[in-house]
Amino acid sequence: MREEKRGNKLPLQPVTTEQDLTWVREVLEPDQFAESKAPLGRRRLGPGLLVLLWVLRIYVLVMTVLIAYQVWQALHP
Repeated sequence: MREEKRGNKLPLQPVTTEQDLTWVREVLEPDQFAESKAPLGRRRLGPGLLVLLWVLRIYVLVMTVLIAYQVWQALHP
């Protein structure tokens, strides 16, 4: 998709025509094409980092429950 120009408030439109595709190929550097990049595999995480991620997940769940409870209490005094 093309980016908006600074002063132009036109909505973004998808690239659909051959002329648009040609323009995109001219503007981008060869290493910026998605099809030219090799996908990266998943990184193996150490046990300490896995524990940290699980603690953060649990923290987010607990905070979500607490916030929902506070909103419920505020709406139903």
